[in-house]
Amino acid sequence: LKAVTSARCSFSVPEVYKGALYVFLSAVIFSMMTLWIQTAGEMGIPSFQMMGIRCVMQTFYSAYLCLWVDLNPFGTKGARMLPIIRGFIAPLAAGSLYYGATKIAISDATVLVMSSPIWTPFIAKVVLKEPFRAVNIISIIIGFIGVIFVAQPKFLFDYFLGSDGTEIEDTDDEGKSQPGSVQYTVAALVCVIGAMFYSISFTIIRKSGSTVRYQILVFYYALIGIFTSFGLMLIIQGPFVIPKDLTTWIYLLAIGAGGCIGQTTLNKGAQLIDASKTSVIRNADIGLVLLWQLIFLQEI
Repeated sequence: LKAVTSARCSFSVPEVYKGALYVFLSAVIFSMMTLWIQTAGEMGIPSFQMMGIRCVMQTFYSAYLCLWVDLNPFGTKGARMLPIIRGFIAPLAAGSLYYGATKIAISDATVLVMSSPIWTPFIAKVVLKEPFRAVNIISIIIGFIGVIFVAQPKFLFDYFLGSDGTEIEDTDDEGKSQPGSVQYTVAALVCVIGAMFYSISFTIIRKSGSTVRYQILVFYYALIGIFTSFGLMLIIQGPFVIPKDLTTWIYLLAIGAGGCIGQTTLNKGAQLIDASKTSVIRNADIGLVLLWQLIFLQEI
């Protein structure tokens, strides 16, 4: 009886399952955020301004997390390079989704940004020496074909399918760029570049392993993201837009809060599993965004 009781008490969930669960929870949170980003964009808030506000909130949040467990938010000497590199890359990856969700259909932007499984196996093989399996090759081919059909580059589709000579409308009734237009192609390219940045980010998190606590990764992401986000906003999108009503502020605060929780669960989980697995699980975003669209926006 003692042996059975002892076995029950010592039972614990394997780290890989914990990691997968944390990453999936982040996918749920980020998929909801995508709808809030689209709505805030329709209210006139620039995408990089949303990202900057989120990073400001996340900086205070992550600093508090670090101090709560007696951690220096800036990490220990000799273990700061990886958080700094990710601090530059990860906000750009998220910013690409913010940009895409405000320029093209939200489902298209999500599919393109979540194409990171195409690139992650290559990066993880080089940096982490993760095995490159046949399933990786199959997923890369399928993913690449999917990206082509979602992005629909005009030069490629015209070459294979022929052009009827009609002009493509640049935008639809909701102001979103249409497939085949220059604006759509640019937004799609930004999203694909964001997918590559996500792949690098997942690899860095995994490589940091036990040398860097996840709270520190969240802090560097936010702190550096403030400067990159607001800098890109001023260069590309213009000056800061002051929200006109309480509803807009609520959406911005929701995006910030979601970013704090999502980044915490993502970083904690991604340190426990392979980078390739992280990118695949994050693909749950695609199905979840479509589900939220159907439930809350009555569109697909």
